[in-house]
Amino acid sequence: MDIAILTPELLWWIRGRFLSARLVPTSTSQNLGP
Repeated sequence: MDIAILTPELLWWIRGRFLSARLVPTSTSQNLGP
């Protein structure tokens, strides 16, 4: 995945992951990986 290219879908995905990480840091941290 090319991080340099931030598409609307990627931004939405990152936003969703960020919000999810704040709501459930325990379960999300295990799914984020390296």
